[in-house]
Amino acid sequence: MSNTNRIAEIKKMLEESPEDTFLHYALALEYIVLGEIHNGMGLLENIRAKSPDYLAVYMKLGKMYHALQDIPKAIEAIEQGIIVARNKQDFKTLNELEQVLEDIKDDE
Repeated sequence: MSNTNRIAEIKKMLEESPEDTFLHYALALEYIVLGEIHNGMGLLENIRAKSPDYLAVYMKLGKMYHALQDIPKAIEAIEQGIIVARNKQDFKTLNELEQVLEDIKDDE
């Protein structure tokens, strides 16, 4: 299935479940894969605002901002994710976020 078909499928599912954070996240990733970075990043930022406990969004935002060479935003996203991971006691994700933060700071 092509990315454009997956986008259409995800949008159809979102009509039935508009509050499904995972579907919004999946749509953002599809846009990013297609090179529609602005659309994907906008969706990721919306997820962060509406579903601040959704940990995957922090990792993806941090890595995307890092790839776009916006180091301050990359660090901010990862640090915010670290706080959420600590609060949720998700130590696996916490360790992964801390490693990504280290890698980003090494590039400063």
